[in-house]
Amino acid sequence: MPTAAETGRTMWFADVAFRVLPLAVMAAVVAVASATGPDWTARLAAVPWLVSLAVVGLPHGAADFAVSRRAWRGRPLAIAWLAYSVVMAVVLAIFAAAPVTAIVAFTAFSCWHFGTAHLDSARSRALVAPRSVAALARGCLVLAVPLAAWPAATAAVATDLAALAVGRGPATDLFPAAAVRM
Repeated sequence: MPTAAETGRTMWFADVAFRVLPLAVMAAVVAVASATGPDWTARLAAVPWLVSLAVVGLPHGAADFAVSRRAWRGRPLAIAWLAYSVVMAVVLAIFAAAPVTAIVAFTAFSCWHFGTAHLDSARSRALVAPRSVAALARGCLVLAVPLAAWPAATAAVATDLAALAVGRGPATDLFPAAAVRM
């Protein structure tokens, strides 16, 4: 059982790390934006993405191995890790061979992934549509906002990603903004 001092330190850390620090960073960004104008945001546009990758994306995927180590031991664990590695290699090969197809498939899978978070609710069990269709519909709402609101910017990111796969400069017509908006 934690002591009162340990509980107090834990609560202090949680308060600082998850409330005070984020609010202070946001206030500092607002102050800098107010003082310098909007031009600086273009130069620092990738920073929030990099922070979210480190704070949300990488630990999210890295947890796969931690969870599998708790679920399996010995040979079953080795088989699971081998299967995971093979799937990742196949995805990389598909991306290298057909980047546009891979990006579109990844977007569809992302819609399904985001939508599965709500499938365990009682309402989703009452839906007439199959669970996967319900997950896809809900998850598409998550991606619909940037796709519809910023189709040119989204198309540029997807095009740059596809160009990275094939090792040449960005091609401008891989993802037309009108198609992304649709």
